[in-house]
Amino acid sequence: MNIYEKLQAARIKIAAGGIQKSGKNEFAKYKYYGLGDFLPQIMEACDELKITPIISTDSEGRKFVLELINSESPEEVIRFSIPIVQAQLKGVQPIQNLGAVITYSRRYLYMLAFEIIETDVIEESTGMQERTFKLDSTKSPREELERFWKFVGYDVDRLDEYLDKQSMKRGVPIDDDLITSVLNAQIDYVTREAQKINSQFSDVKIES
Repeated sequence: MNIYEKLQAARIKIAAGGIQKSGKNEFAKYKYYGLGDFLPQIMEACDELKITPIISTDSEGRKFVLELINSESPEEVIRFSIPIVQAQLKGVQPIQNLGAVITYSRRYLYMLAFEIIETDVIEESTGMQERTFKLDSTKSPREELERFWKFVGYDVDRLDEYLDKQSMKRGVPIDDDLITSVLNAQIDYVTREAQKINSQFSDVKIES
């Protein structure tokens, strides 16, 4: 088989395998695929059909590229690419931002190449109203942080534990300044994720 025939056979094999979704949007009530949900099936199909997948960047560093190489005829290659989108996660090291970019990009490259479609996400998102969080200056930083955690679906019962960790990490007391800083960082994170590719926050809007 040539590389096109092999890719089509791999797509059929993966589709027939019944991939299960582990990601869940608690608010919109739909599930989505994580990279780990389908990567083992893809690797198994590629091994069986003698396809070698390689991910790299283009020469200008603007795109991630997935090459599917026919291991039996290496001159046969199919390429898929997506733009590189920079992550700007607050409170993490630069290498963690890079990790997020790579993970999301791998996910979408494999979904693109092997025709893994999240139709229910598209259907549920169509016409879905935005969830809007409006900041309330009359509330204390603690009240606002609790309200934001409830809004995005975080476990408020673990808020004190989280603040303790942030206090120890930053070497500062748990006061209004720390809580405000935590709130701003989390709002910034959710806003950026909503603008990118995180389906958990795709319907979120923050208003000051």
